[in-house]
Amino acid sequence: DAEAEVHQLDSIFYFAPQRMSKKLPLPETVFPQSLVGSIGLRTLEDRHFTDWFQPLPFDIWTGFISEHTCMRNGNEKDDAMRILVLVTLSKHFDSLESATAKRRFVELLPLTSPCLPFDITTSDVNLPASNTKTAVPNELYLPDTDLSAFSGLQTFSKASKRLKKEGVSDAFLLAMGVRKTIKIEFLFLHLDTLNWNENPKPLIKYLIDADLSQQDLLKLRSTRYLPAANDKTSVYAPSQLYFKDKDLNIFPFVKFLQWPSNESMSTAARSFLLKLGVRTEPPLSDIMGYLEKESAKSVDSRDDAALTAALHYLTQRLGPKGAYVNQFRHAKVDFLPCIRQNLETGEVVKEIKSPSTCYFNPTAMVMGFNVLDPTLSDTEQIGVRMNINRDPSCQVLIRRLLQLVDISTARLDQLERQGTGIEAKKKNNEKILTLFEGVFLYLSSRTSDFQKRQLSELAKKPFIPCKCRSGLQFYTADQVFFLKRQPEGAGGGGDSIAELLFQQVEYNAFLSFAGVKTEPSLEELFALMMEKPDEVLDSLGEPKYKMLLRRIAANPPFKRITADIRSSPFLLGYLIVDEDESEEGDETKARSKAQYLLAKADDIHIVDNAFLRRQFPMLISPMEQTLEEFYRRIGSKYVSEVVKKDFEVMGNTHRGTSLANSCADRIKERRPLLLSPSITSRPLVSNASS
Repeated sequence: DAEAEVHQLDSIFYFAPQRMSKKLPLPETVFPQSLVGSIGLRTLEDRHFTDWFQPLPFDIWTGFISEHTCMRNGNEKDDAMRILVLVTLSKHFDSLESATAKRRFVELLPLTSPCLPFDITTSDVNLPASNTKTAVPNELYLPDTDLSAFSGLQTFSKASKRLKKEGVSDAFLLAMGVRKTIKIEFLFLHLDTLNWNENPKPLIKYLIDADLSQQDLLKLRSTRYLPAANDKTSVYAPSQLYFKDKDLNIFPFVKFLQWPSNESMSTAARSFLLKLGVRTEPPLSDIMGYLEKESAKSVDSRDDAALTAALHYLTQRLGPKGAYVNQFRHAKVDFLPCIRQNLETGEVVKEIKSPSTCYFNPTAMVMGFNVLDPTLSDTEQIGVRMNINRDPSCQVLIRRLLQLVDISTARLDQLERQGTGIEAKKKNNEKILTLFEGVFLYLSSRTSDFQKRQLSELAKKPFIPCKCRSGLQFYTADQVFFLKRQPEGAGGGGDSIAELLFQQVEYNAFLSFAGVKTEPSLEELFALMMEKPDEVLDSLGEPKYKMLLRRIAANPPFKRITADIRSSPFLLGYLIVDEDESEEGDETKARSKAQYLLAKADDIHIVDNAFLRRQFPMLISPMEQTLEEFYRRIGSKYVSEVVKKDFEVMGNTHRGTSLANSCADRIKERRPLLLSPSITSRPLVSNASS
């Protein structure tokens, strides 16, 4: 044919695959379909022509067709061809397996051109920018998208239903940019028109089914468009609203999401709203702000019931798996209802304190510490979950104990200076004794927490109040001993030496740990005798004082005898006074009377010669071997050592008379009896015969 078009083989590289429709436009580098019919597709596919011709790659054809007038200009005459092209592109898109391949393929498409046809309806008044039946993909919605909720606005266009009928998939249209839902900006712009500020359920239902991008979700989270219950004045962002929960009614700052009261919220709706940011629990900072603000109010204006309920709510969510577990960082915020005992008046004072300045063991109140109000439901749980100390530390307890001692001492001095009456003083003394009884009882429960070094401040500090002759006085631990209880049925053996000489208190574990003993040691008794012998004798009386001397003599509480011991007037000395009592005939009966007093060892003598003792007035030691030896050791002397004897013989002397010999024999006979060590404290001379 002379008029047939001539094609240069060197400009043809491809031939159209059999699966490609013969009606589709092809590039110039592809065999025309008329030639393919003449040559035969089998011939072109022969391996001998592989180096000459290749099947047309679909990506090359896609790039070509994307620039074709049917996909660029949106002319009405190209509608049929446009539908055929879109069907071909959709089938290829659906055949791709990887997301990467699909993304690269979509990048070749004319996404910014009016390449998609849409159906014009009587309600579609506001058409896309082009004056054709085609539009840019992102200006259209899927054919089956339900836009009935927005039909009154008359602003939407859907991709032609013919596309779906011919086989174009929704996945391909969505990849091109066709929308499944309306634009977020449009939603926010027409919230009032659609009355979603009263019932957001239709909006939420539509958004759940919509394919929202991450940008859309961010916009939904940050924009105010949701209504709050009982608030028609404004709308709120999702993060400002809460799901309805009766437990949250106690917080005035909580605003609940408006939802039809006669309809329950579906699981899908709740999950979506959670995704948008609607809250189930208030932030911990908001709760703490409310607690702090409410606690700062005066007692009359404060809502204690609401404060307690909010505190209980917070405590529950600070526990295991709670919303605020391991988040509490408000140890210095005053919001906890506490009580404190006024140590002067005994009244219980209510105060608001922070977790760092209170404790949850109610017995700590006896020392004036702030403790959680016991009227709260579970103070121990509150204390543990808010990191409140159960009890004050040992150092704090010692400081407070010393403060109480100083305050009480100052009070005693003040009453003394003011010349207060006896009754007022007694009342004050009883108050101090009652206070410290409770304090020591509490400290006794904490004894295992203390270490010896922590009690060093109490070693020389009088901190134990006891009654005395002057009224009330504080004593150190080594000046007080525990009261020894007699077993039931035991006969009263009189007061013990400890009771008569020292202050005694009921047994207490803390006082025992601080140094108070059950009974004084012999060393302590001896030291007291050395320091205040007159007071000891006055307290004990002569019989018990002598008994104490016997104990000391039997087991001396010293290693060596010092000058202080020798010079101290702590020994009992007796002055024997002989008195005539009556006369009977020529005989006179005499009675000896002993007067005792305290003296040092050098002033007391040990009787080894009764005749000499009767001749001179002198202080003598008790006539007991143990005491005589003790007195002798300290420095007392025998009577015979201090009495000097001088003999003068009157008249003639005779030796060896029968009377003298008889007396000598009698002395020799009796000498074992007279010189036995068991009847005298004086030792025998070194050359004494046995």
